[in-house]
Amino acid sequence: MSALRVVDASVVAAWVLPDEDNEAAARWIAYDAGQSLIAPFHFPAEMANVILVAIRRRRITELQAALFRQKVAALDLEIDDVGQASLALRTPLLAQTHGLTIYDALYLELALRRNLPLVTFDRDLRRAAEAEGVWIA
Repeated sequence: MSALRVVDASVVAAWVLPDEDNEAAARWIAYDAGQSLIAPFHFPAEMANVILVAIRRRRITELQAALFRQKVAALDLEIDDVGQASLALRTPLLAQTHGLTIYDALYLELALRRNLPLVTFDRDLRRAAEAEGVWIA
């Protein structure tokens, strides 16, 4: 039986960007046999944007960006497509209730819907998850 955890872009960004807390992120992303990661449907676009913004802000080079894209693409990560339906009601309600962006509320919605722990470095998302009774991994 697989132990699944919802992982958000803040953790994966910290894992690939050189000026972030790579070690802490690597500990959360590294998984043992029987453990795996899941993210909402928008995750690939969010990570592509994180890398693009890092280039624009000169945090990384184009060469580093290409390597980071490969690293993210190679991550053993399930993408949940079912959550798109939550955009009609549940996700906006979670975002409004907890002062989150829709993007962050999608991680919370996935953790709630699948009854999974959440891995995040985002303080607001962590606070909202705790308020909703989601276990923070």
